[in-house]
Amino acid sequence: MLDRIKVPLGAKLSEWADWRAFNRDGRRYFDQVQAGQDVNSMFRSLVKIVELEPHGYCNRLCRFCGNSTIDRRSVLNKMPDEVFGSILNTLATVQFTGQIRFARYSEPLASPTVFPMIELARLACPDAELMIISNGDFLTKESLGRLSSCGLNRLHVSIYLPAKEKWSVARASHFAKKFLKRIGAEVNFETYGDSRIEGTVDHPNLFITYNSVDYDKVGVFREGKNQIVPDSFVRHDPCKLVFYNVTIDYDGTVVPCCNVRSDSPNQKNMVFGKIGVDGSLLDIWNSHIALSWRKPLFSFGPHRAPCNTCRQSTASRPLAPIVKAFWKNTG
Repeated sequence: MLDRIKVPLGAKLSEWADWRAFNRDGRRYFDQVQAGQDVNSMFRSLVKIVELEPHGYCNRLCRFCGNSTIDRRSVLNKMPDEVFGSILNTLATVQFTGQIRFARYSEPLASPTVFPMIELARLACPDAELMIISNGDFLTKESLGRLSSCGLNRLHVSIYLPAKEKWSVARASHFAKKFLKRIGAEVNFETYGDSRIEGTVDHPNLFITYNSVDYDKVGVFREGKNQIVPDSFVRHDPCKLVFYNVTIDYDGTVVPCCNVRSDSPNQKNMVFGKIGVDGSLLDIWNSHIALSWRKPLFSFGPHRAPCNTCRQSTASRPLAPIVKAFWKNTG
């Protein structure tokens, strides 16, 4: 009985600590902006994840993803070397120690160009965590070894079922086992829920995780053909993503978060700027446009599109009133 109480209570305490830390970090950020403090130190202390697309290609057409309506299969558009070099120069200058994540709406391992990009990122940011999120289709025993030798720290694999197949724990587990057999890996730990499975994999040099999610039940915010967003939901919570995350499309366009994409007709004007056109990553991150997105997203209340219907990074319902009251008293 005590174990049953401890786990959810521990999760709520952890979530509460995260919201308090976000409140503190956000208030410090705005104080620093107002005081005109050094942008390098602001970026280094606030940003936790820099996520980028090594190229603009994905081999899958998942119905919940915007790639089901936007062509990402005809051409493999690689991130220009000068753009990637500029990003790494910024991260090296600020001495970035957070996570550099190769993901977005691409399948990073679809092109071998990702390997030298990892090597360059490791040289530029020796203390950063380098991560790839992959669908696993191009992953082999050999590529796992190469990823490790290039300097990758972490690999996450999203296990997807065939496009027309209905999700179930049994089928998700079946495809997870097929994937693990193909790469010659053993499960270290696996958990099951009514809408997802999650696991970790034994590997001597990489931290490897995988999951499979029933997106028909969970819902996502990715502009797919079958995106599930309840009509009654209106977001009021602040958003951590626009503060802690930096998100870059393959062409160097910097967007507010991972749920916005510059190649979407509905969102092409919702960008911070483009590296090489509007300055460096640091210039764009510190721009008036970026600040104008962060200000309203640090408060409770209705938010503008597309944030008004986004469920990502919201407070859990039992905790939300407490977080809201805390926000009001610290504003």
